[in-house]
Amino acid sequence: MKKVIWIFSVNADGVPPLGYMGTKAGQYLFGNGIKFQKELKAELMPEFDLEFISYDLRDPKVPTADLIIYTDVDEKYLDEETKKKGFSIPYNLYFMNDTEKIRKYVVTNVKKIAN
Repeated sequence: MKKVIWIFSVNADGVPPLGYMGTKAGQYLFGNGIKFQKELKAELMPEFDLEFISYDLRDPKVPTADLIIYTDVDEKYLDEETKKKGFSIPYNLYFMNDTEKIRKYVVTNVKKIAN
């Protein structure tokens, strides 16, 4: 099983959401965010283990994973090594709250890149 990490938020001072920088991916998926995460995890199983995390800028470490997902807006806060291990999701999909397009984009890219 391959490990996939989705950087769902970027934290600047250890106290989200006040320390938050970037897109706040979850704000556009609230209401169906937990459901969305569970469904996406289930769709990628058993080949991929998907975990959602907050990236801490105070202690930036490359997440241990085969593939890392992040938004194109959050990309500017990530180090080059982290970006090389993954792909970005267009912020516009979050803004439009288009969970179906986000799901398709993630599933397609995870399967294509991680294999």
